[in-house]
Amino acid sequence: MAKEQLFNAELLLKIINSLPSPIFVKNTKHQLIFINDAFCKFMGRGYKDLIGKSDYDLSLKEEADVFLEMDDRVFKSRQANINEENHTDFFGNTRIIQTKKMILEGCELGDFLCGVITDITELKHLNKKLRKQAYRDCITGLMNRVAFDEAATKYLNNFHTRDQKFALLYLDMDGLKFVNDSYGHAAGDKLIQETGKIISTVLEQKGEVARIGGDEFMLLMPYREKNDVVTIVEKVLAALKKPTELDKRKIIFSASIGIACCPDDSTNINALVQYADSSMYETKRHRKGSYTFYKKEYTSYQKQFFLSAKRKLELENELRKAMKNKQLTVHFQPIFKNDQIVGYESLSRWVSPEFGTISPAEFIPIAEESDLILMLGVQTLQAAVEFINKKCVNGEYVSVNVSPIQLKHHAFKSSLESIVKQSNIQSPKQLVIEVTERLMMDMNEHLESIVNSPCLKDIKYFIDDFGTGYSNLAQLKKLNFDTLKIDREYIKDLPSSSSDISLIKTMIFMANEFDMKVIAEGIETEEQKQCLAELGCDYFQGNLLGKPASHEYWG
Repeated sequence: MAKEQLFNAELLLKIINSLPSPIFVKNTKHQLIFINDAFCKFMGRGYKDLIGKSDYDLSLKEEADVFLEMDDRVFKSRQANINEENHTDFFGNTRIIQTKKMILEGCELGDFLCGVITDITELKHLNKKLRKQAYRDCITGLMNRVAFDEAATKYLNNFHTRDQKFALLYLDMDGLKFVNDSYGHAAGDKLIQETGKIISTVLEQKGEVARIGGDEFMLLMPYREKNDVVTIVEKVLAALKKPTELDKRKIIFSASIGIACCPDDSTNINALVQYADSSMYETKRHRKGSYTFYKKEYTSYQKQFFLSAKRKLELENELRKAMKNKQLTVHFQPIFKNDQIVGYESLSRWVSPEFGTISPAEFIPIAEESDLILMLGVQTLQAAVEFINKKCVNGEYVSVNVSPIQLKHHAFKSSLESIVKQSNIQSPKQLVIEVTERLMMDMNEHLESIVNSPCLKDIKYFIDDFGTGYSNLAQLKKLNFDTLKIDREYIKDLPSSSSDISLIKTMIFMANEFDMKVIAEGIETEEQKQCLAELGCDYFQGNLLGKPASHEYWG
């Protein structure tokens, strides 16, 4: 029997020593009377250096005080206890441990406390890292929306307990989409980072700032008087308007801010966010690059804005379907000289089964803001080439409008070259690319690449909407434009507007100096046409002479 008990005791000891968790047993004097091998390894000491010792012999006093308090709590309550504690080992390394302590009952020699230790240091560090990731914006390192909501709740509690007023600011960067489209999203991210740094520097621990997504930031700021808010906001806006260097380019941009105040506007965080957002859109409508304090009437405008945004989203989804199913058509409007058709302008048209006729003024911007403009451009070019082959047997040309998004896209040039090579048109000069005056200035590099392509050198190029931009006249000659089109804004008030007459005279004179033709577009009355002819214009386009129509009409 004694031999069997000895065997069982040895077996139990081997089992306990094989366990990976540190295990200890203390008496009522808080001395260690049993430890396993894992406990020795955890403490960094041998068995003889540990057995019979108390926590005050092995740990820092402040840590031993905690261990003693927890031990006494278990001895008195006789209830198991789990507690997180710090422990500094023999080598000075501090670990975070979770200790489960319980009373060993039924022992003839009295009460003993048994403890099992789990080292949770790495788990805590991982949780801290994950929490940081969950609460921090990955681009700026600022708070994200989750962290901002918690901070806003604290500000609200401070108002209720200390009567501390605060402002919630909604900041939207102006022009980030242009930076992303022109220089790439990496440059846009750098600009977002710089914006976060500028805002944080101006605030100087006097408030909180979070990036909540895209080009939007939200700020929290305590104040006594609203002028305190104005001072900080004006400093932020002034700092943002200073040139920012991105990849050796100096970028100047601005931001629009909306402000809602607690308690003046609301004591509800969600309402304050909505009001600040409404005020920001009001700033964008009337004073972009500035700030606006909330007024009640702004909320009704935002409701209209969201209805507009909803329609925009619905139209984009419908446009994708229409593009895929080739439901869009291309109409052609004639251009005349001496009452003879010399060319056509191609114009996209869309009749949606769900929404009816959609104006190009509405669906073209939607296509430009998505990736659809590229597909739309290719389909229009293909339709233009097909129209040339079938209808333009006397050498008439067809012009196609090209947007900035198309022009900058790496695939546009190759797509255009492919369409031209595969076409059977009599002369490449029958295909015309129209770009706006502003586009000519902003996209000079991309235009030169296309103009200088051997495959595309015989294509003609028109400047559309002339008079709406600020042309460098040398560019007209450098890029070898064939024709400029006078914008309809200068034509609608003819012949009564003397200022428009003077401007048109200047445009025609300048075009003649550069050996360029002039087309007047948007002609609606015979009086307008007669006036333009007297001013020296030879080419005319407008509903008076011929409305846009499908290719079947021109058969």
